[in-house]
Amino acid sequence: MTGPGFLALASGRMISGWLSNGNRAFYLKVEKGKVYSMQVPAQNGFPEVHETGTVRPTKEHYCLTPYGGAKERCLRVRLLEDNEFESTDDSGNRIARWWLAQQ
Repeated sequence: MTGPGFLALASGRMISGWLSNGNRAFYLKVEKGKVYSMQVPAQNGFPEVHETGTVRPTKEHYCLTPYGGAKERCLRVRLLEDNEFESTDDSGNRIARWWLAQQ
């Protein structure tokens, strides 16, 4: 799926899923295709994380840039089945597996 395709699909909807790092649940929401907010509850020995920033689509990725100067992360999206997706880095490592909440 392309970056613009991801933004068209995800804008205004809640995404929930599991981060591969620490097997942690997360919640992400993209607003107006430009701004995101993400919450990762405290779990498995990791502290709670709240992150907001901008979303930028490219031809093959969606890129998240947190406010505050943290490094931009560009991820690819792949539909697994029905309403299940995964985000991977350019090396093919799974970063997250996620679902779109019903509208």
